[in-house]
Amino acid sequence: MGLMYPNSSRTPYNKKYTKSCTTKETLSREGMAFEKQLQFVSDAVMALAVALQDMHRDLCPGAKGLCETMTPTKGSELLKYLRAVSFEGKVPVVIN
Repeated sequence: MGLMYPNSSRTPYNKKYTKSCTTKETLSREGMAFEKQLQFVSDAVMALAVALQDMHRDLCPGAKGLCETMTPTKGSELLKYLRAVSFEGKVPVVIN
């Protein structure tokens, strides 16, 4: 079943889909084929989330939302936190 996100723009990647999601759809393994690289995307998102969380903990202790120290976030500072991330990802290796 090929569905596209409601009100999304046409792109080269979704042009073959003609129906929009209704939010009542469910995923099951039956008849579903996920891209082989999906786990790498999931791990990358998790690494960024962990790095931002760690950075926020260190630079904005006790604050909700971004504090002045993180606005704007410096790329070199975020990179330092990204390089320190370690977790067991979807790919069967430890990410660090």
